[in-house]
Amino acid sequence: MGSYTIYMDTGGDLFCSDTVWLDAKNGSGTVQVRDVTTGEYAATAAGKGKVGSVYLVYQGFLGFDTSVIPDASEVLTSVLSLNAGETASRSYKMQARNYSWGPTLATADWQYPWSDNSLLAEYDVSGGWTADTYYAFTSEAGMADAVNKTGYTYFIIGTDTIDGIAPASIDWSVYHTSDEPGTSKDPKLEITTEDVPDFTPFVIWM
Repeated sequence: MGSYTIYMDTGGDLFCSDTVWLDAKNGSGTVQVRDVTTGEYAATAAGKGKVGSVYLVYQGFLGFDTSVIPDASEVLTSVLSLNAGETASRSYKMQARNYSWGPTLATADWQYPWSDNSLLAEYDVSGGWTADTYYAFTSEAGMADAVNKTGYTYFIIGTDTIDGIAPASIDWSVYHTSDEPGTSKDPKLEITTEDVPDFTPFVIWM
């Protein structure tokens, strides 16, 4: 049995803005890329909102180097946790979905419709979102299989309402990124594995 805690070391976010809700959510508005591993952005957001007359949508992109896991091992469980960057009361589910965006994030990685990518894990923020606190997402059946033992494991982060009806105000959740000093608030994957026996067929010659 093996146990690994792996912290995000690559990623960023895309955010799209427009005065028309359809264009903001489908990526037809102004899309900007932010690399959250450069020291500039200690926190980012996932979800949607409206500031003045402008709609904003944030999609997060996380990358974890999971090549430390022996290729011969079987991944039993994989749990994603995010550390809240603010205290807020919201009513939706944050979601991690399957999308191999790496190694370089570009505007072309904007995802719409959100549900096109397989759901891997989610967390209902109505259960709490307090600054500097880790929250573990509930893994779906495919979460363990999504771990790449020979390279990076990638996720996109959003909400189950991200491309639904237009928001009237802020409706996103802020979380810490790997730009935070050290790893005490970084997004993390906690993985358990089991060693698979090396089976060599035994042949009896008659």
